[in-house]
Amino acid sequence: MKIDDVGIIGAGPAGLTAAIQLKRTGYDPVVFEKGEIGGLLRNASVVENYPGFPEGISGPDLVSTFRDQAERWKVRVLRTGVDLVKKNDDHFTIMTDDGVEHSFRKVIIASGTEPRTLDLDGASSLAGRYLFYEVADLLERFDGGKVLVVGGGDAAFDYAVNLGSRGFDVSVIVRGSVKCLPLLLSRAKKESIPIIRSREIMSIGPGRKGLAISHMDPAIGEDGTTETVEVDAVLAAVGRLPSLTLLGESLLREFIEQGEDSGIYLAGDIRRGDFRQVGISVGDGLMAAMKIAKVLGESRLPIDVLEEGSNDEREEVPVDPLRSGSDLFVHKSHGNDDLARVYVGSFGEDGRKIEFVESVQPPVPREDKWVLIVSTLFGCPVGCAMCDAGKDFSGKLTKEEIWSQAEHMIAERYPDMSVPVPKLKVQFARMGDPALNPAVIELMRELPVRMNAPGLMPCISTIAPKASGDFFEELLKVKDELYGEGRFQMQFSIHSTSEDERDEIMPIRKWSMREIAAYGERFFKPGDRKIALNFAPAKGWKIDPYRLRDIFDPERFLVKITPLNPTESLREAGLESLVDPDDPGSAEELVKGFEEQGFEVILSIGETRENLIGSNCGQFIS
Repeated sequence: MKIDDVGIIGAGPAGLTAAIQLKRTGYDPVVFEKGEIGGLLRNASVVENYPGFPEGISGPDLVSTFRDQAERWKVRVLRTGVDLVKKNDDHFTIMTDDGVEHSFRKVIIASGTEPRTLDLDGASSLAGRYLFYEVADLLERFDGGKVLVVGGGDAAFDYAVNLGSRGFDVSVIVRGSVKCLPLLLSRAKKESIPIIRSREIMSIGPGRKGLAISHMDPAIGEDGTTETVEVDAVLAAVGRLPSLTLLGESLLREFIEQGEDSGIYLAGDIRRGDFRQVGISVGDGLMAAMKIAKVLGESRLPIDVLEEGSNDEREEVPVDPLRSGSDLFVHKSHGNDDLARVYVGSFGEDGRKIEFVESVQPPVPREDKWVLIVSTLFGCPVGCAMCDAGKDFSGKLTKEEIWSQAEHMIAERYPDMSVPVPKLKVQFARMGDPALNPAVIELMRELPVRMNAPGLMPCISTIAPKASGDFFEELLKVKDELYGEGRFQMQFSIHSTSEDERDEIMPIRKWSMREIAAYGERFFKPGDRKIALNFAPAKGWKIDPYRLRDIFDPERFLVKITPLNPTESLREAGLESLVDPDDPGSAEELVKGFEEQGFEVILSIGETRENLIGSNCGQFIS
C-alpha cells in the first residue's frame, strides 16, 4: 500500500496555498475538490483588502491567479468529493465518492463551510434549479432576470451588488436589521437595489411566471398581513456552518481531544467561523503547510530540483518532441521495434506525463498481430500492490487524449490510418483502470470510424471498481453493438481467491468475485471470447481453483496466469512472483489445478527483455 505525505481537502485559497507551500518544501500533496476551484471566493464581486491589488480585484479573477500559480507548481487536484476520513495506526485513509481510497501521513481540511438552508416545505426540491446558496451557482444557470436575495449580512449584500452590476433585477429581503458593512449598503443603494426590511419568508413555491415567495412581519406573527412576490430565482445567504462530519465520530473525538497532534490540520473558513476573509485563509493554509513540513522533516530538496537531478540508468533514445493527435507531445521513446517500444508523453503545457506502448509477440510478426497499449488516467488512484502506476494520480484523460496515443503509434507506420493487420489489439490497460474513465466508452464507439482496421479488437482489463457500475452497463452495450463475435477481449483482475486478500492487493471498493461472475453471465454472448480471469500471483497468496469453479462458469470464463513484473512497488512490498518467467514449469501445478476444474488456462509469459525496456507494467515513468 502506498502512503503519500499530505492530503488536502478543498481547493479554495487555504487549500491551494498549503499545496503550493508544500511543493516548495519538497512534498507532493494531493488536493481533493468536489466543486470548482476557488471555494467561496468565486462569489465575491470585488476583493479590496487583499494586498497587491490596490484597485481591488473580482473574486473569479483572484481565483484565476491562484489557479495559475498552482498549475505552475504542478499541484495535483483530484476533482472528486470526500466521503470519509479514517485513522489507521500510522496514516489516514481518505475515501472519495467515486469509491477510491487514498492514504496519507497528514491531512489538511480546508473544505470551507456549508450554507444554512431555508427550512421551508419544498425548498429542497428547488435547490440548484431556482433556489441557490452561492452566486456563482446561480450565474451558471441564469444570465438575467428577477432575483430575491435573502439575508442581511455582508455576503447577501455583496451577492446583490454583484448581480445588480450584471443587469439583474435584484431586491434584498431582511428578517431583522441590516448587518452588512456600511460600504456594501452604500453600494446596494447606488445600484438602486430595494431592501425589504423586517420580513420573514413563510413559503416558497411555483408561481404564475416563476417562484412565489410569501413573507410577513415576524414581529406581528400570524395576525400580520402576508405578502407575495414573484421572482425568477432566490439566492439565500442566511449564514454558513463549518462541518467536520467527514471525519467520522471516533476521529472527530480524537481531533477534539488532541488537535493537530492527531495529524489533522484545519485551514480557512472551516477553522475561522465568521472571520471569512481570503487573507486569513491564505495565512491558515501557509501555517498548516509549514507545521506539517516541520513535523515530517524539511530535509527534502524542492520538487523541481529533484526532477532535474534525477537519473534513470536505463538506456533511453530521446526524440525531438512531436505534436500529434489532440495536443500530445512525445518526449521520449525507448525500446526495440522487433519487440516493444514505450513512449512518454504529455499534453500541451500540462506537465502530467503518461505512457503508451506498442508491442509484438515473437515469433508472430507485426504484420499478423500488433498490440497498442494506451493510458486512460494520469497515474492510477487504486495503488495495487504490484503496480507502479499507483504511485501517482492526477486525473482522467479526455477521449482525444486517449486517442492521440494510439493515433501517434499508428501514424508512425500507417500514415493514412489504414491498418491491414489481421489482429490489431488496442488495450486500455497501461496507466489507470479504464473503468474509472467514461471517456473510454466514448472512444470505443468511435474507433471503427477513426481508423480503417478490419482486425480491430479493443481490450479492457479492470479490477471492477464498485463506483463504475454505469461504465460496465455502457460497456455491455457497446460490445454488443460494435464488437461481437469474438472482436472484444474482457479481463478482470482476480489474483487471489480470498476476498480479504484481494482487498489488500487492490485497496479499493470493488466488485466481489460473485459480482464479477453475475456481470459475466450477462456480458458473455454466443460467439464472444471467453472472459479472462487474470492471476498474477505472488508467493503466499491464496489461490483455490475449487473455490473459483464454485463462482465462475468455465463455459464463459477462462483463467489467464502471468508472472509478476519486477516493479518498484513489488520490491517495496517484499513480494516474489509465484511464476518464474524463466521457468514455465513453476506454474505447472497451478495450471493443472485450474484445468482439473474445467477451466481453459492461458499461461502468458512474455519476453523477459520487456522488463529491461520497461514496456510491461513496470511503469517506465517511475
